This record gives sequence, C-alpha cells and structure tokens, in this order.
Amino acid sequence: MSVAGAARQPFAGAPAKSYLERLDEIVRTFPDRVAFRQKTREGYRQVSYAEAYRRARAVAAGLLDMGLGAGERVAIVSENRPE
Repeated sequence: MSVAGAARQPFAGAPAKSYLERLDEIVRTFPDRVAFRQKTREGYRQVSYAEAYRRARAVAAGLLDMGLGAGERVAIVSENRPE
C-alpha cells in the first residue's frame, strides 16, 4: 500500500468513523502533540490538539448560546487562521 493510500485508511480493523469521532480519538491519543503553529509577534507558538479542541468546543458553545439548534446550519467566513 502506498503512503498516500495508507493516510486515507482508518485504523486497521476499525470501522469508518465520523470526523468528530476521529477528532475525539486523536485528542484522547495525542493531547499534547502539536496540531499547528500559530505565528505571533514573538515568533511561532505551538498549539496542542487538546488546546485546539478546547477552542473548537468554545466556538460550538458560543453558537449554542446564540440559539443555534440541532440540525441548523451556520457558515463561518474567515481567513485560514486559528483565531
């Protein structure tokens, strides 16, 4: 199997998972691993999977607080950046 093909395959023997299930698994397995680096005035700051997950959950909580309900859709328009 090629490296590209291996990247698309779920864990051996595991059923396919949703994006959220896979993200939860990655965060549980590698909470302190670097998810991305964020450029700041002082240089690059490393952001762990656990911190990125906390940020995403905070956005989700904010949307719920604004009244977004199950099954409703929202579009977030932004540059490709973590803020």
